[in-house]
Amino acid sequence: MILITGAGGTCGRELLRVMSDAGVIFRAGYSTAAKAEEAQRQGIDAVQADFRQTATLGPALRGIEALFLLCGWSPDPPLIEVNVVRAAKRGRPDIHVKAFTMVEIEHMLVISGKSEDQVFADLRE
Repeated sequence: MILITGAGGTCGRELLRVMSDAGVIFRAGYSTAAKAEEAQRQGIDAVQADFRQTATLGPALRGIEALFLLCGWSPDPPLIEVNVVRAAKRGRPDIHVKAFTMVEIEHMLVISGKSEDQVFADLRE
C-alpha cells in the first residue's frame, strides 16, 4: 500500500484520482483530522498525517510499503518532511530512503543555520 501525503491539495487530489482509476491500493494522508474524516465518508482509506504532529505519523505509516511525500505550503518544508522520513524509518528500520534533492538540502542549510555535517547527521538519524 502507498501513503499519499498532501491528499487534500491540488497535486495530491489528482494523484488520488489517477491511483483510484488505475486500481492502486492507497491510503490518503491529510493535514487535518477533519479532512481525513470527510474523505473517509466518501469511502477513501484516509488518515491524518500532520508533519508537525509526529504522533499522527506512526498510524498513517502503519502497513505502508511506499510513500509519496508532498508537503503543502510551509516556510520550512524540508525540516518538517524529515519528521515523516524519521517516522518511516522507525517503523521500517531496513528501509532505504531517497527523499531530498540537493536544492532541498541547500534550503535546509539556509533556514536551519546548521552546518552541512549537522544537516546530514539529522538526515541520517
